[in-house]
Amino acid sequence: MSIILDESPRLGEGIYTLPQAARLLTRRERHLTAQKVRYWLSSGLVPATYQIDNNALLTFHDLISLEVVARFVETGWSVQGVRKVEEVLREEFKDRERPFAYGIFYTDGKSLWAKATHQDNQVLELIGKKVRRGSNPTAWADAVQTFADEIRFKDRIASRQRGT
Repeated sequence: MSIILDESPRLGEGIYTLPQAARLLTRRERHLTAQKVRYWLSSGLVPATYQIDNNALLTFHDLISLEVVARFVETGWSVQGVRKVEEVLREEFKDRERPFAYGIFYTDGKSLWAKATHQDNQVLELIGKKVRRGSNPTAWADAVQTFADEIRFKDRIASRQRGT
């Protein structure tokens, strides 16, 4: 949900314009444009926290969410698939305003697992063959890591590690 502000955010709040966000999210192997970020925002994938005069302004958590979305796209998920992932995460983790910004995920491009807590060695299968309506089976993270990519926000960048 976007918040319409009567005045600009205060200095030091960690607010970014679309061109700034695109530059921060660009890596050697990935080039994101302000237009692509705008599309993700306008499609509801990651809504901007602030809107001032029809210009989206992004918070640090918005940037983290966008980075994780980019990682999902890089591992083979379509934008529609990532939107479905976001819906499932919002359902499963109702207390998290930005579910992409708080998790450790594993994906093989078709299925998605998420760690409920960082200490737990079990993951919930949120999207995949074993998921039934209303239930999310668990699996051992160590087993899933052998074939799936890990996507997480770690320190200052989102990391992606290939399963071994």
